[in-house]
Amino acid sequence: MVSVKSGTATEYHADDPNTPHVYPEGTGFVENVGHAHLVKNEGATDLEVVVIHIVPAGAAIRIDEPDPNL
Repeated sequence: MVSVKSGTATEYHADDPNTPHVYPEGTGFVENVGHAHLVKNEGATDLEVVVIHIVPAGAAIRIDEPDPNL
């Protein structure tokens, strides 16, 4: 779970890297399990997010992928 505390978060999904999903301050989103994505600060102010990961013991919390050059 990701909450945008300040600024604007722009999320790109690996399976659709050309479609930005924009989350302004006060909004948030849930990361899809098993799907690679990239979150960027494309706004004019600092981005601050609060992230909570709920994962089973011993499970990986990220998937490393090649740089998407976004």
